[in-house]
Amino acid sequence: MNQRAGALFAVHQVKEANARRLLAHYIKAGLNINAGDQRNGQRWTALRMVALDGDAAGVRVLLDFGADATLKDADGKTAADLVRERHAKHPTPGLAEVLELLEPRATPSA
Repeated sequence: MNQRAGALFAVHQVKEANARRLLAHYIKAGLNINAGDQRNGQRWTALRMVALDGDAAGVRVLLDFGADATLKDADGKTAADLVRERHAKHPTPGLAEVLELLEPRATPSA
């Protein structure tokens, strides 16, 4: 599951409580919440994919379980950077809410 950003499977549950329970189980079994999807060249993490979908509840769950919002892609961009770019072109309430969750966490602590 780490090769497919397996945390994504958990957060796509209809009920948040189910997502949390499933994600806790996956992590206990060895899932790396920050694993990137190896099936494509971008290797995006579950956090990045859920964030770009404007799924604030999914982002919140992933952050609560330790997803790292400071991770950068090959272009040096965090999930917040990509969401900010998408929101500038196609503003939605979901993307705005995701930015509020990610921006305070997108800068590494000194």
